[in-house]
Amino acid sequence: ARRGAAGCPLQAPAPAPPPPCPPPTVVVQRPANAWPPEQQQQAGVCDVSWRSPFELPAREVIAKELPQALLDAYTLWGTTKTVNFFFTRNFKPMSNIGQTVYSAAQCADALARARARKSGVYNVSDMYLYKALEKYSIEGKSVAVIGSQGTPFYESVCLAFGASKCTVIERQAVHYMDTELRDSITTHTAHDYWGDAQRDHFDVALSMSGIEHEGLGRLGDPLNPFGDLEFVKRLRSCLLKPSGILFVSVPVGRKDVLYWNAHRQYGPIRLPMFLSGWSTLESFPSPVNELYKNPPTAEPVFVLEARGS
Repeated sequence: ARRGAAGCPLQAPAPAPPPPCPPPTVVVQRPANAWPPEQQQQAGVCDVSWRSPFELPAREVIAKELPQALLDAYTLWGTTKTVNFFFTRNFKPMSNIGQTVYSAAQCADALARARARKSGVYNVSDMYLYKALEKYSIEGKSVAVIGSQGTPFYESVCLAFGASKCTVIERQAVHYMDTELRDSITTHTAHDYWGDAQRDHFDVALSMSGIEHEGLGRLGDPLNPFGDLEFVKRLRSCLLKPSGILFVSVPVGRKDVLYWNAHRQYGPIRLPMFLSGWSTLESFPSPVNELYKNPPTAEPVFVLEARGS
């Protein structure tokens, strides 16, 4: 070995440090056989026997923690932050769904609020909805209200804005102790509606702060990482008439977040997936591209038009 003047072995110079890495690019990596649902669920999606290929059966006991086997799918392969926000309220296993009965006083209050254009459930979001309905009329149209919110408010809004037919589709059976609502509104359990091959189709659907819960098991529904995306597609393909309109609110923020098991927050990755297949006519209070930059404090309301099935 070669030696220096002091008799020490000569050492090779230290290698130069590697160049700095470029900033990472966010890419949603997904197995070809697991996504996207809009390509996999076309065949038979409206059939009464159709079941999502992604869901686990509904549970009799609520899932307190996000199943590790479904973590990648729930987080869109690591692009969605998860926050523990656990709910047991409103959980009812499929074997004990029960029914909802609205008193005459509840009905009268909901009708009065809707006719006076006052909020009934979601305060600011209700004001966004009023603005949307004033611009995109439902007068003389058939309307499906997806989910009654513990009050007959949104079906009352349907009547107050002049719909010719108002139908409530709810997980539980719904009964009204008020003559006007009872005579003006048709109700179906979700099981009966989706299980009817001859189901009605509607000009308009209305869903306020409901779809973001689909597939999280909070309400006794099957666990399904894509339950929300499949559900909104099913509204388009199986419930609405061609070019039907959907008024819908979901939480929107700068980032995509899964609050397990409460709800999802839609950011720049999941919201475009949610809106896929629809023409966005307008969003309230601001355009979609501005919602990410300056999210409203309340859920925005989107007015969507179905683009085919």
